[in-house]
Amino acid sequence: ENIRRELAQVMPLVDVWQMNEREAEVFLGKGEGTLELPKDVMKIAQQTRVATLIVTRGSQGSVAVIDGKYYEGKIHPATPKAVDTTGAGDAFLLGFVFGRHEGCTPEESLSVAAFSATSNIMALGGHGGMPSREQLLWHLSQLRTPNATR
Repeated sequence: ENIRRELAQVMPLVDVWQMNEREAEVFLGKGEGTLELPKDVMKIAQQTRVATLIVTRGSQGSVAVIDGKYYEGKIHPATPKAVDTTGAGDAFLLGFVFGRHEGCTPEESLSVAAFSATSNIMALGGHGGMPSREQLLWHLSQLRTPNATR
């Protein structure tokens, strides 16, 4: 309960809050594997009043509530087996913020985020596969080109 009070004090200062599925369950006091979508994610967004809430779900993609609207993000197509998942969440957030900075829609931003996380887990270490700005721009161009090969 103390953590919720402390969070309530800082949430007005937060623009984007990212958590993984298990962290969302703990926040709500729920057991592992019991997160109900979209209900529970909407509940967290309403309770915290954060403008952008993202919940990453590993191989099941991600979900987000942005300005009160619910979105689902898919994993990057043809994702090979991960080499090291260290830093995947950081890489995801990098891609999402990059997308928003570039004027992307929420759906495009979630796709850029998935691409970024997928790139990073293909190498050892927390940032071994972190994509460059050029790679992120390439992915964005593929999203915006009809019938592009991904």
